[in-house]
Amino acid sequence: LSTVLSSLTMWAGSILLARVPNGLTQVALFNAANHWKTVMLFLPTQISQSTSPILANLWSTGELGRLRVLVRTNLLLNLATAGAPCIVIILGAAPILHLYQLGSATDALTLRLLALSGVMTALCGVLGYTMIGMGRLWQGLAVNTLWAAAFLTIAGLTLHRGAAGLSLAYLVSQSLLFVISLAYVVHSIGASMRRAKQ
Repeated sequence: LSTVLSSLTMWAGSILLARVPNGLTQVALFNAANHWKTVMLFLPTQISQSTSPILANLWSTGELGRLRVLVRTNLLLNLATAGAPCIVIILGAAPILHLYQLGSATDALTLRLLALSGVMTALCGVLGYTMIGMGRLWQGLAVNTLWAAAFLTIAGLTLHRGAAGLSLAYLVSQSLLFVISLAYVVHSIGASMRRAKQ
C-alpha cells in the first residue's frame, strides 16, 4: 500500500506541475533530473533490500543491540553510497543538463535539489525496510501518508517555481519523512530494549 500511495502522490505532483505556465517544459526538466536521482538510488536501494531479512531476523529473535548497530551501519552506508554521486551531480549539474539542451540556473537548481532529496530518500529507505522487518507495516503506511500530505501541501506552495518548486517539495517532505521515521524506529527499538531488561 505504501508503494501505491507513493506512486499516486508522485503522479499527482507531475499533474500539478503540468498545469503551471510552461508546464510541459517543466515536466520534461523534472523528468530529466529525476532520471539522475533514480540512478543515484540504485545501489542504496539494493543495500536496503538485501539487509531486510537480517533486520527481520534480529527483531524476531530479540537481538536488539545488533539490530540497532545494523540500522546505524545501513544509514551510514546509504549516506555514503548516495552522498558521493549526489556531490558529483551537484557539482556537474549545469554540464549534465546541457546534454538535455537545458542549462539555466533554475534548471541546475532543480537537479541539485532532486539529488539532495535522493540522499534523504536513500536514508528513508533504510528506515522503511527496518519498519517492515519489525512488522510495523501499518505504522509505515501512516508515516508515508504524512509524507504524501506534506509533499502535496509544500508542492502547492512552491509550484509557482516550476520544476525547482516540485524538487524543493520532494526535498523538504523527504527530510520530514526521515525525521519522523527515525524517531519512530529509535523509539520502538529503545522501548523493546527497556522491556527486555525488566
